[in-house]
Amino acid sequence: TKAVVDEGCVSVVAMPGVAYGRVVGGKPPRHHPPAPPTQANWERSDRLGQSPTTLPSATPGIATTETQPSSTTAFVDYFRNLDPTQRRVTFDELKAALPPDEATATEQDASSPDAAHQRSDISHQPSPSPHLQVHNSYVVTQDDQGLLIVDQHALHERVMFEQLTSRVLGHDGQAGQPLESQRLLMPEVIDADPSRLAALELLGPLLTRIGVEAEPIGPEAVAVHAFPSFLFTRNVAPAEFLPELLDRAAAGDLDPTTDTALEDALHDVLDMMACKAAVKAGDRLTPDELDALLKQRDAVERSSNCPHGRPTTLRLSLADLAKQFGRS
Repeated sequence: TKAVVDEGCVSVVAMPGVAYGRVVGGKPPRHHPPAPPTQANWERSDRLGQSPTTLPSATPGIATTETQPSSTTAFVDYFRNLDPTQRRVTFDELKAALPPDEATATEQDASSPDAAHQRSDISHQPSPSPHLQVHNSYVVTQDDQGLLIVDQHALHERVMFEQLTSRVLGHDGQAGQPLESQRLLMPEVIDADPSRLAALELLGPLLTRIGVEAEPIGPEAVAVHAFPSFLFTRNVAPAEFLPELLDRAAAGDLDPTTDTALEDALHDVLDMMACKAAVKAGDRLTPDELDALLKQRDAVERSSNCPHGRPTTLRLSLADLAKQFGRS
């Protein structure tokens, strides 16, 4: 072997018939020198961010060269060579330990406009408005103007009514579609007198639009074969909805005999469906359900009133609160 000194490092030169090895800043091993780095070991070291010796030259007598240490190696060596006494680590010291290109890139990235913009986005992200359910009936929240008290049933009824009318009557130039219907495995039988049977025949086209399929099965009963999936998902049974609908038609409240009357009757029936499907006063809502309800308030039209005209929200402005508490 032959030792070659190059910039403070001692490299072991490969001679014919002699094993390869290298010593950097120290004495050669007493016994056997380390095995030469193979192609597989060199590739593995490179993937791990280490700085292996370059593969020995195929020509005997030519000294091996050292690759420039990677940023990972320099970073690890910096902490490995620290004084064991506990002290503060400064950015300038850490930057000095990195290769020049890496240190410059790190400093530029930290001060770049994009990085500053990302930090600004994080610090200025709006936090959701706090809300509280009171007596399982009202939701108290806030906005920029003051305090809001929401009737959970009235608001949910308005939201569901708007969704139903958009589907059945159409929206923004799109034609309406019948509600999705779910067929029953066994028909549900409902008691019916002659007035209900007459109303059932009168409401035939309207029932088709809302996904109800029913027929008389004798002089005093009606069999329901299909029912709106929407009402099933809201735990509204046929026996809870259809008798009231037939009674209203028998009393003359619903008259779908003309196209205009049919649309008016559909509004009334969809309002009835929304009222039965909406959450009720006394229903406890989860935080996620409260969040969803308040978001829908801003997404639907005419959310300030339910379909019957009752208000969904009461507002107390900051000025009203200050006046009530005697603040000037």
